[in-house]
Amino acid sequence: MLRYHGKSCCNRVPRAGRLFIPAVVSMLVGAVLTGCFENYGRFRPSLEIGGLFESYRILPDYKYYYSGPEVRPDAIIGIHQDYVLDDSMWYGVNLTPATLTGWMQTMAQDRLSLSGGDGAAVLDPSGKQIGIWYSPWRFTAVKMLADNRVIVHPPLAKPEPEDHMGRSGFYKLKM
Repeated sequence: MLRYHGKSCCNRVPRAGRLFIPAVVSMLVGAVLTGCFENYGRFRPSLEIGGLFESYRILPDYKYYYSGPEVRPDAIIGIHQDYVLDDSMWYGVNLTPATLTGWMQTMAQDRLSLSGGDGAAVLDPSGKQIGIWYSPWRFTAVKMLADNRVIVHPPLAKPEPEDHMGRSGFYKLKM
């Protein structure tokens, strides 16, 4: 190590100066990441919304869509009528209680459990609820566009391992 009058060369820079550069870099990275995610919403797990789907209730002010095969959907989503879903990855459906009942029973059989999936609120970046979600698969991305348009990616339909208590998905996360 280089020495300068018996001290290492690093001791010539004041401690505050050595902390300044990492602090600036951290702030820049944070600003870039915040800017990249500013138009993204999120999912909020909801037992109430799960119960809504599991009791085969259809909300009149929502437009419904599904992803995956019609006889065995990977996810069901309802978007409030004030918003427009970019449905290029979803199939619109005039959802009836009979159709919803069949889908829910199929999801329950597929998961070999009493509950075939998890319900969630779909939120915009400010936290306002814009939709409802039900799927046995993990949540995905929600991106807001101009004019109340929204993109919600369908789930990647891969089984999630259950923990020792039989829980999967967001119930394993500590909240």
